[in-house]
Amino acid sequence: MSKPSDRNAVLWSGQQIRYSTVGGQLMGTCCFCCPDDQVNYKLVGNKLRIIDIHKGGIGPNFLRSCQCCCGDTEETDNIDLTQVQDIDTKSAPAGCMVKTFCCASDVTELSINTRNDKNNKVLKLSKSAGKVAYTKINNQIENGQPMSR
Repeated sequence: MSKPSDRNAVLWSGQQIRYSTVGGQLMGTCCFCCPDDQVNYKLVGNKLRIIDIHKGGIGPNFLRSCQCCCGDTEETDNIDLTQVQDIDTKSAPAGCMVKTFCCASDVTELSINTRNDKNNKVLKLSKSAGKVAYTKINNQIENGQPMSR
């Protein structure tokens, strides 16, 4: 039997990639004046936690920690990895021009398909983080599912 501290240990964590370029981030946040939501991922035991943080307030990023007027809304979605049927990856390289002139990054999407169709999730990560996430999540899926004999 494992210790409670082992069951709650974070095996992997990551953050959703929302923009592949700084220019895209500037446009998406009105030059950093509007709040930018965050999606964080945590792999804990046989659960994948998707934490969606909707930022409150207005103003530049360094002022957003002051939540005297508007607070953040946080939603957590726990995915039971024992219910996962399939995990797929799709990597998309940034275009040559955008990569050269805007320092765009490649993106990997992990699609996690569960036995319950309405619970399918897509994780959007950088290419290197996507490879690590796929390996760690897939290992936990295989460890948590009973072997068929």
